[in-house]
Amino acid sequence: MEIFQTQGILDDVIRINLLKNVRKERKSWHNCQLPPELIEIFIKTSSNPGDVILDPFAGTFTTSMVAKKLNRRSIGIEISKKYVKYGKTRLR
Repeated sequence: MEIFQTQGILDDVIRINLLKNVRKERKSWHNCQLPPELIEIFIKTSSNPGDVILDPFAGTFTTSMVAKKLNRRSIGIEISKKYVKYGKTRLR
């Protein structure tokens, strides 16, 4: 992850290598997985340890995984039974 700084002021651009097909974290069973580093930024800036994070479209449960790492609780909602099964395995 790279955050740019210009003249002592942080820009609002963050460069993160997208998962696509090049990262080991990529789950081949889901098409739209976000990088954990990006989710971590969102969680750290919008919550405190012990807070509950809601992810209404949990997919690969990356948000729940990162929330757990950052000592937050999470609620993941996912309509696909297949993704819920994979997500439970991932969170163990």
